[in-house]
Amino acid sequence: MIQWRLMLAAWALNALAAALAVTLARRRAEHRPVAMVIVATLAADLVRVPLGLWGWMRARAALPPDAPLSGWPRVAHHLDQVLFLMWPAGLAVLSVLVFLPHLRRGALRAVAAVYVATVAALILTYPANRPALGFAYAAASFAGASAVIGGALVWGRRGIRLRPEHAVTLALGMLELALFADPFAPPAPAPFERWSVAQLVYLCTWAVVCALHGGFLWVGLLQTPSQRGRSSPRAR
Repeated sequence: MIQWRLMLAAWALNALAAALAVTLARRRAEHRPVAMVIVATLAADLVRVPLGLWGWMRARAALPPDAPLSGWPRVAHHLDQVLFLMWPAGLAVLSVLVFLPHLRRGALRAVAAVYVATVAALILTYPANRPALGFAYAAASFAGASAVIGGALVWGRRGIRLRPEHAVTLALGMLELALFADPFAPPAPAPFERWSVAQLVYLCTWAVVCALHGGFLWVGLLQTPSQRGRSSPRAR
């Protein structure tokens, strides 16, 4: 029950973050990638709920622990994995679009290739991969966070002024690393046993993202039209 309350609270803040991101993206075209990734991952999380409740989770509870899923429950399980991995993939995409737009074409192809290869590997190696699934999810999370940190380091060397899209993307990447304190803690990540802790991390994540968006929107409202014109990249 506690885990569901945390999930509902995290989704509520995620929805608020999405609304604020869309509002800011209407004023700043450069912020649109942030809004798109936040909205897409929220939608993916909401679709995962019926896939779990009426798909693979009910079937898993009725099976012996070592028995693999089959039929529709297995399909639902793999669809859940596809949607779950959209989050770390979305972080990598966001890092490219925000920090490395000059490398957009090649970098996005690389992210897409890694994402497809990861999903295909999870599907084709099932059920043998079940004992290592926690490691796979931890690796995907670390890859997404690392993409953000690496992109920010490359961007920082160019001496470009910090903008809302940079701050939000960096916050998302940094907070994703908090999962490696728990439930992705090495040397034995166990997300399925300690996922309620992850909900606390995501609750903090979306609270920070909401605060950042709210702050940037508030500052924008306080600026005069001439100040907004001077701060806009198009004005230069």
